[in-house]
Amino acid sequence: MNLSSKTDTTQVAASNKPDGSDDELEARKRSAEDLSPSKQSEQPTDKLEPDKSVEFINFDSDDVEVEDDNLIRSRIKSDQWHEFDNLRSVLGKNCPALASITRLCRVATTSINAKDEDAVVAVLKNKGIEDPLEHFMFHREYHLERVRCPPRKGVKASHYLQETLEYIKGNEHFKEYVTPDLEKFLSGWARRCRQGRYEDLPDVEMYNHIGYDSNNLPLWHRRRGSKAENFHQKMHVAAGPFGVGMETGHYLHVLLAYMYNVSAGINRCCEPDFGHFDLWYEDRIGSRIGEIWGVQLFPNRTNQII
Repeated sequence: MNLSSKTDTTQVAASNKPDGSDDELEARKRSAEDLSPSKQSEQPTDKLEPDKSVEFINFDSDDVEVEDDNLIRSRIKSDQWHEFDNLRSVLGKNCPALASITRLCRVATTSINAKDEDAVVAVLKNKGIEDPLEHFMFHREYHLERVRCPPRKGVKASHYLQETLEYIKGNEHFKEYVTPDLEKFLSGWARRCRQGRYEDLPDVEMYNHIGYDSNNLPLWHRRRGSKAENFHQKMHVAAGPFGVGMETGHYLHVLLAYMYNVSAGINRCCEPDFGHFDLWYEDRIGSRIGEIWGVQLFPNRTNQII
């Protein structure tokens, strides 16, 4: 219920207060919360079952600045998983602590859905895989398709990364692997988190349920990635080994950019997929149907003709 700014919320709360003592009311409230269906919904959680092989630092610290979930710090986004690839390069793929430090950084920067992850771990154990952390290192795509891991908000992720760095510097098992390059890398990662480079946008849904696998685990389509990086790769392929003139190169760039934007609208903004890029035809059809029958044919698409 929306209340206007002039509404006396104190009177409204008093009028809705049931009879009974404060202790009884508090008990009823706790009971209602325990039975609430919202408590049983699939919501991402920041809490994980502790890994006995790794000592986790406290990520529920009260020292973290509270942020507005709807704050858009930046619309310039990067793929956070490239940071994990870079971490492997910094530590070396044969580093004994790579898996554990990767796990710490993952918990520090992502809100892992505990229900999804528990289901994946149970399936892996039935297949004889006792170490899901090692399986994640070499089969990351398998986990990312089945476990929702939205990035944490910028200040929180930055704070946790800095705490992770201090932790591994003081841990007797990890401190021998700390180098100036690792410190510089984690500090830069924390700075990029504060800039909002990895945060989800509140007006774009980044996960879409697309079905189930053979083990009845839910599959999720992720609408995130390094589209800018892939774009320059596609430009290189589009030009081919042949030399092209300035005008041809310009039109090729414009055409490819347009097609890429159409694909991004389909993958990230739930726009309809017509199977082609001549969207002006669909806009003309939609505008005529709107004029004749007064209906919007494709609600998720912005008609450029109207």
